[in-house]
Amino acid sequence: MSSNDTVRSNPLVRMRAIEKTFGGIRALKGVDLDIFPGEVHVVLGENGAGKSTLMKVLSGIYPPTAGEVFLGDEAHDRLTPAQAAAAGISIIYQELSVINELSALENLFVGRLPMRRQLFVPTVDWGGDGTAGPANTRSPGFGHRPQPPGQGSTHRTSPDTGDR
Repeated sequence: MSSNDTVRSNPLVRMRAIEKTFGGIRALKGVDLDIFPGEVHVVLGENGAGKSTLMKVLSGIYPPTAGEVFLGDEAHDRLTPAQAAAAGISIIYQELSVINELSALENLFVGRLPMRRQLFVPTVDWGGDGTAGPANTRSPGFGHRPQPPGQGSTHRTSPDTGDR
């Protein structure tokens, strides 16, 4: 192994030979995808290339017509949305529907944020120290809640260290 090679762990998610058809229309043909720890993926392509269909297979919205999705070493011929969410799979669809009153981070975790009631109104429970509620956001870079534009906050967080 040369010094330029990197040691990779096993993929967290593997999609193998994924196919999806709608009636006689083939949307996906033989798609393979590996997702390793710490990776973020962007799926690009022309309209009709199958980007949204692939993500809907990954997130459990659509079952594949053929192929398998592996979560770790466990093979699935299809995922449910609950299985995908439990595995930490979050998708931002191109048909973006966001809640303007929430931050980008909060929008990613809609439906999975810890909630509490404040004067009979449900609100996100950010905890007394201002850190994000969901356990998987307690890593560097997610340690503070961003302020909406115009709220006087100029705080920037380094994604690597959490330092200002």
